[in-house]
Amino acid sequence: MKLYNRDQMIEAMRFVFMHEADETPVEFIDTLTPIELPNDEELVEKLRPFNDEYVAGYYSAINMIEEQIKQQDK
Repeated sequence: MKLYNRDQMIEAMRFVFMHEADETPVEFIDTLTPIELPNDEELVEKLRPFNDEYVAGYYSAINMIEEQIKQQDK
């Protein structure tokens, strides 16, 4: 999943609604730098030194954040 910050989304909307750029919407979005999030494998590797209870709590927090993002997208 690619995430972009507020200012980038404002610029993307300005492009779409006002056609202020010479490139297509897809080309414009490709010029943005998304927020990089670690994938599941990277998270598991970073949590390896911790105990299973900590890992379970971490995954629970990840799922909660994911659900909140999905609800905001509706």
